[in-house]
Amino acid sequence: LSPHPPPAGVAAMSLAAALAPLCPVAPLRPGHDGELCNEDLVHADLILNLSDGSSLECHSDLMRARCPKLPQCSPINVTEEDADVVRSLLPWIYSEHLVEGILGLDGHILGSRVVRLAQLWGLRDASCLQGRVAAQRHTARGSGGLAQDVLRAYDEGALGSKVCFRAVGAVAQAGNADEEVLDKGWPAVLLGRSEFFRAMLSGSWAESCDPQAKEVVVNVHWPREQLRRLLRFLHGASFIEEYEDLQVAVDCAKYFGVPSLLGQVHEWIVEHLSPTNAASLWSFIESEPQLADVAGYEDIGDADAACFDLLMKHFEELSEEVTCDGEEIVPLHSLSVSLMERLLMSGLVDMPFRDLLVVVKKFAKAKASGKSELYTDICSRLRPPRVLFNLQNRAALMPQADVSA
Repeated sequence: LSPHPPPAGVAAMSLAAALAPLCPVAPLRPGHDGELCNEDLVHADLILNLSDGSSLECHSDLMRARCPKLPQCSPINVTEEDADVVRSLLPWIYSEHLVEGILGLDGHILGSRVVRLAQLWGLRDASCLQGRVAAQRHTARGSGGLAQDVLRAYDEGALGSKVCFRAVGAVAQAGNADEEVLDKGWPAVLLGRSEFFRAMLSGSWAESCDPQAKEVVVNVHWPREQLRRLLRFLHGASFIEEYEDLQVAVDCAKYFGVPSLLGQVHEWIVEHLSPTNAASLWSFIESEPQLADVAGYEDIGDADAACFDLLMKHFEELSEEVTCDGEEIVPLHSLSVSLMERLLMSGLVDMPFRDLLVVVKKFAKAKASGKSELYTDICSRLRPPRVLFNLQNRAALMPQADVSA
């Protein structure tokens, strides 16, 4: 079977988006023209018999990770509620999605019954579901517990998978080869969130895989610890804990085709941005153009815009010398010429013309490193008429323009 095409040109950004197509009552997203993936890797193994005589094929690992009070059997005869209630609850279990029937003036009765069934099944985030139903909202960022439930099940080894990944090509600590350590991953998540794993676990590889094998070991040429962290991230964990993780995250995102990891880079930068690190973080963003591909996608913050705004707000402060680790530095001097040009191009710098001209000359001198021709070229790039320069000059040239960033 061929791999399913990624939605909107990229793999699913979120865990919820990756699991949504598995839901037995949710239509396939635009672009899907067949099975989610090889049925031997991801198969529905839990049957729900509904009150109207119909049956739904669900995924036991996910259902039990989310609803620990579900009966430990299959099929399960659902007699506690009508079929419509079950069908309305499943999209929340799979992807934290509220169906249309629960919302609106006529949905409060159905919504309350859905919540009651969720509580009966022990849904771990039933209180979040109840709050969303009461608020009549489709989405509320960070409200559900899907990621926590999937990660808990992954860490406990409760997500059934016969696919193991072995990191090769590096040597682990204490002289042990990386390839001696195995990591498993739930194919439903890997296929939906990583272009690398979707290509690996589908197509000719999947067709050649022995369906009777209890375990299949796949070699991955990547450092062991980074692979472990990536697999946990794909199952709901956070990847980035400190500044040093940013480059590792971008490298993993590019190699394994995980745009959601680029999204977390944006989120981490926006959350940890300050005047002291804004220049270095903006320079990092500029050095990794792939970050621009996911900015603003699915409520992901735009770290580039956040850096621009903060640097503009603290421009004068960051243009002055400060002591860092016993050394005198000017924070703005860590910017590239192109980033400094972007700031001045906007004409939003709130400094007197002559003072700003001094800042530009010092910046050009620091970047030119004694090369007179380069110094002259940088100064030319960063002064009118090549840029709007400051608010005073902008107002003179564009008197009716909006001065907001």
